[in-house]
Amino acid sequence: MIILGLDASSAVYGYCVFDTETMLPIEVGSLKLKTSKKDQSEADLYSKLETIFSFISALRIKFNPEVASIEDLFLKNVGTLETLSEVRGATRLALGGVPLVKIPTTTMKSEIGLTVALKTDRKEELVSIEKATEWTDMKGTIKTITVAKKKDLIRELKKQIVLDLVNKKFDLSLTINDESDAVAIAYTYCKKYL
Repeated sequence: MIILGLDASSAVYGYCVFDTETMLPIEVGSLKLKTSKKDQSEADLYSKLETIFSFISALRIKFNPEVASIEDLFLKNVGTLETLSEVRGATRLALGGVPLVKIPTTTMKSEIGLTVALKTDRKEELVSIEKATEWTDMKGTIKTITVAKKKDLIRELKKQIVLDLVNKKFDLSLTINDESDAVAIAYTYCKKYL
């Protein structure tokens, strides 16, 4: 059986075509959508939605998946939530009746091994971020670390660990976390529903 793993976004849309018999990805990639501060108009969003629709439609036609899995929405920012809802709508239409199953982020990260990694081999990195009182920006300026900055650093560490875990588990050399998330989403669907 072929499934799609999707990490939907209006900036970088990660995808994975996954074979459930071999439990391996067949194709992994991402659709990079033009994004800038100026890309905030309705016309720009509409153009992105058309591109996403065409891209996902082409994947559906080429691979004929039986199901698609997508990361569940978990955002607190209303504007981002609205945009991602529209991206998800374009995705659902492009799938043309292929079932779309939502995978909770925490479930995906747990299945791929993030929880274990944070308690074992990557624990020191997490502890060093939690204990940090200052950080150095790209210009070399030392700044006091805020709670918000710690959360950002921890989020980035978790993204890097998921990327590393996916690369190791599937013998890949991905560098884009949206792509590794798509693989992890497809893998989690297989582990939870098959």
